[in-house]
Amino acid sequence: HVSPVSSSIHVGDPKYDFKPLAGIESTDPNAYVDIIALVKDFAPSRNIVTKQGKELNKRELTLADDSGCQIQATIWGDKASMPPSTWESQPIVAFRGAKVSDWNGRSLSTGAGTVMKINPDLPDAKKIRRWWDFGGQSTTLRSLSTNPDGTPAINDDVGGMNTADFVPLSSLEEAAPNSVVDVIGIVRSASEEQKITNRQGKEVMKRTVAVVDDSGVQVNVAIWGERAGRESSMATRWSECPVIALKGARVSDYDGRT
Repeated sequence: HVSPVSSSIHVGDPKYDFKPLAGIESTDPNAYVDIIALVKDFAPSRNIVTKQGKELNKRELTLADDSGCQIQATIWGDKASMPPSTWESQPIVAFRGAKVSDWNGRSLSTGAGTVMKINPDLPDAKKIRRWWDFGGQSTTLRSLSTNPDGTPAINDDVGGMNTADFVPLSSLEEAAPNSVVDVIGIVRSASEEQKITNRQGKEVMKRTVAVVDDSGVQVNVAIWGERAGRESSMATRWSECPVIALKGARVSDYDGRT
């Protein structure tokens, strides 16, 4: 039985269960949390065009709160398209349903279901503003993200490449096998080189590297030939977790998505 709902019912602001940023460090990856914090810094928005022609806007924020921590947060879509003036005044922002990632240490990202409120009329917002204005801004904050200042770990200027062509690793799940994509990410780990005999009987070198990006997804990338060998200029750098940009990588459905 379905009963009609009275039109006099008022739908107010979402109910929050705020977690201090210091608590994100011990929160499991892929969990959803409500947080309220001050926007300490922000990066320019980026317009990413996928191979399917879909445009994705993203922006990185550095958030801080009175637990003495700061964290990197990625906002997407319309949230990322807001003008820079939105962030220049270092507003207080509340997120309901932000996703926790273990990329870059600990970070946050918004999704389709995330509610974002700027300068909400909440006691927690006023408390954080008072903390910031009366000493917080001169405090040395502990960064939960890899970079000491909480800024994005991936530089937009990658050897002159057009970074608008790069697609987030999270989009590969929907990419057709054998399609060609441009991706960029951080090498989390690398296997030893292997000598493989192909179907033509020729021996080739192979190395598998695990790559992550700020969409919070990790994929395995198979590198072949001279680039995989120990004589390669990259051979001694895999353990340094370098940023790697791949132009024209082919998507495979072997073992999920690679």
